[in-house]
Amino acid sequence: MATPIENYTELMRMIRERFDLMDQFTQHSHITHSGAEIVAYNARKIVEGIAFGCLVAIDHGLKSVPRDAKGQYNADAIFKNLKKKGLHVLPSPSEVRDATESEKLESNVKVVIEGIPSHRLTHEQLIETYQYLHGWAHELNPYTVTNRQEHLRKNISPLIEHVIKLSKFISNHVISIQGQGFFLRPQRPNRWVNKSHCDPECCNLTMRSTIAHFVRWTSKSYAFGRPLANR
Repeated sequence: MATPIENYTELMRMIRERFDLMDQFTQHSHITHSGAEIVAYNARKIVEGIAFGCLVAIDHGLKSVPRDAKGQYNADAIFKNLKKKGLHVLPSPSEVRDATESEKLESNVKVVIEGIPSHRLTHEQLIETYQYLHGWAHELNPYTVTNRQEHLRKNISPLIEHVIKLSKFISNHVISIQGQGFFLRPQRPNRWVNKSHCDPECCNLTMRSTIAHFVRWTSKSYAFGRPLANR
C-alpha cells in the first residue's frame, strides 16, 4: 500500500503532466474550441487532484480521513465535507528565498519559506472554479449557441484566468497538518503564472513539466519556528 508521501507525490506528478498536456493546446497561434474543452477537462481534474491531496495530508497528519470523504471522487463534495468538519487543510502557495541578515542573526537560518497570500484560494473559490469548469464538459446546444467561434472568443479568457489561478495556487506550495508537511518546488519556470489574458487568435502559454520535490519539516525546524498559516 502506498504511503501518504507516495500518494501526494503521484498526485502532484499528474498535475504537472496535465499542465504540460494543456500546453499542447495553448502554445500555438490560436486555440480551437475543442482544444479549450480539453484544457477545461484537465483543469477540472487538477482541482480533483488538489482535493485528493488534502485528504492525503489529513491522512498523514491526523491519521484518519473522514469516512464520507474518503470514497468521494467529486472535488465539490470533498471540499464541502472538509469545511463542514472544520478541516481547513489546503496547499499554501509559498516561495523559498534567502534569509535577510536580520533573519540569519535572529533565527540562525539561511533560507526562508514564505507564504504568498495573493496566490491563495479558499474552499469556496476552488468549488467555484470546479463548477465553472464543469460547464465546458457539455456539447454546445445549437439552439442556444449558433456560433462556436464566437462562444470561444467570449469564454476563453475566463477559462484561462481560472487555470492561471490554479497554477499560482499549486505551483510552489506547502501543505501541512499539525506542524508536519511538505514543500513542493517546481524545477522549471511556470509561465502560466505570468500570463494575464488569452485571446483565441493569439494564445501562447507554457508550463514546463516538473517533478515534485519535497522537503519535510517540523515546527522546530521551520525558518521562524512559526506555522506557515501565520505568515
